[in-house]
Amino acid sequence: MQQSKWDQERYSQEKLKLSLKEIFLKSPLRYLISICTVVIILFGFWYITEPTYNNLPAGKIPIIKPLEGPVKVRPITNPKENHEDKTIYQKLAETEGSQQVEHLLGGPEEPISRPLSLPQEFIGEFLEDKNEMSLAELSSSKNKQEAFLPTSPTQPQASAELSKEEELEETKSTNVAISGPNVKTINPKDAPPSQERYCLQLGTLKTEEQAKLEWKRLSSRQVLKPYLLNLKPEFKKVDLGNDTGVRIRLIAGSLTKKEAQHLCQELTKLSVKHNIALGCRVKKR
Repeated sequence: MQQSKWDQERYSQEKLKLSLKEIFLKSPLRYLISICTVVIILFGFWYITEPTYNNLPAGKIPIIKPLEGPVKVRPITNPKENHEDKTIYQKLAETEGSQQVEHLLGGPEEPISRPLSLPQEFIGEFLEDKNEMSLAELSSSKNKQEAFLPTSPTQPQASAELSKEEELEETKSTNVAISGPNVKTINPKDAPPSQERYCLQLGTLKTEEQAKLEWKRLSSRQVLKPYLLNLKPEFKKVDLGNDTGVRIRLIAGSLTKKEAQHLCQELTKLSVKHNIALGCRVKKR
C-alpha cells in the first residue's frame, strides 16, 4: 500500500524528532555538551568574583572626576567698564544705542490751599469754652470711677455719637434770650455781660425723635430727676459739615455761667457714679 504525501511528511517530521532525541539522550555527545556548559558557568563565576575585576589597585576607591578644561569663561569686555549706568532691560552690546528711561509718575502735586478764616463769632465762643471743664478732666474722672463699677449694657446709638459731636462745632452761633413764651435772638456784641445766659448741652442726635427719647431716658433716672426737673428741653437743629450732616442738639436750661458749670459738674459726677451714659457741656445761648 502506497503512503500518501501527507503521511510521508508526517513520518519525516517524527523521524527528525526521534533522531534529535537519540543524539542528546543516547549518543556520547550529550556528555560533551554538559561538560562545556558547566565549564562556562564556572569560568563566569570566577571572573566576576576575581579581585582584579575592576582593574583597580587593591585598597583604592574609584573617584568620579570632572571633565578637563575651564569651567567658566569670562566675557571679553573692557575691565574699566562696570555698566552701572545701564538698566536690566538694556543689552551690553556696543552696537545698540542707549534706551531712554520712561518715568511713569508725574511731577509733584500742588500744595493744599489754606482753609478759610474762621468767623469772629466762632473764635469768641472758642475762647469762652476755654474756662469750662475740659474733656480730658471729664474722661480722667470717668476712668477712675469705671475701675470700681461694673460695665453697663449698651446704650442707644444716639448716646454713642456724643464723642463725635465734641470734635465739630458750628461755624456760627446765636445768643438767645428767653422772655416769656417768645424767644428772640440778640446780637452778642449788644448784650451786656450780666445778661449772658448759658444752657446745658446733653447730647447730639440724628433726629428730633431720638433727642426726645434721650431726654425721656435722662429725666426718668431718679438720681438725675431733681436736677433736670426745673429745666425745659429744647431741640436745636445744627449743621456739622459734609461728613456728619445735620444733627439735633438736646439743650436745656437758661442759667448763668457759674450756675451752668456747677450743674454740669454735678450731673457728670452722678453719671459716673451710677454708670449713666451722659455727655454734659456748657454752651452759650
